[in-house]
Amino acid sequence: MHGIPAAKEIVEAALASAEKEGRTVKSIEVEMGPDSRLDAEELELCFDVASQDTALEDIKLKITLKPGLVECLDCGKSEEKTMVDRIPICPACYSPNLKINGIGIVIKDIELK
Repeated sequence: MHGIPAAKEIVEAALASAEKEGRTVKSIEVEMGPDSRLDAEELELCFDVASQDTALEDIKLKITLKPGLVECLDCGKSEEKTMVDRIPICPACYSPNLKINGIGIVIKDIELK
């Protein structure tokens, strides 16, 4: 599953932040864009799996979708999207030659208590 490595990184970062401060995690907020190649439900599921048996297993991941511009380098079609297919192709000319301008997954906030 593509989302497991991303979810593990989020879990590790949150646990490290809490340990450094000697506190516990209250919430985690991430921003997710088209370069992540994931949808929000997949990331939530992967986070649930990655956080099992940790201090984060009862934490719900807050996800904000951030759009980015996806442009076909062959036909020039461009559109704003919040998510791109794992194997992206242009809907107009079916070219895989795309430029994706947007974020992947960014940890926006780790709230501690």
